[in-house]
Amino acid sequence: MVDIERAQSVLSELRRLSEDSSDTVECRIEAALDKMASVELFVLPADEPVAVDKFVAAVKASCSQAAVMLTRSV
Repeated sequence: MVDIERAQSVLSELRRLSEDSSDTVECRIEAALDKMASVELFVLPADEPVAVDKFVAAVKASCSQAAVMLTRSV
């Protein structure tokens, strides 16, 4: 009987540890996604059109900057 109770106790502790680990990972992923969502990649001017090549270049540059910033903050 003692072995069964011990096994149940160990399994209960393992279950709690697993849930805590899962919560921690989920929280970190959620925090990273929140940071990503807050990064502004490009603001289109309201008063004039933007050429496609300038738009692509600006977005590439801002994505590179955002990637560096996000990498440092994680």
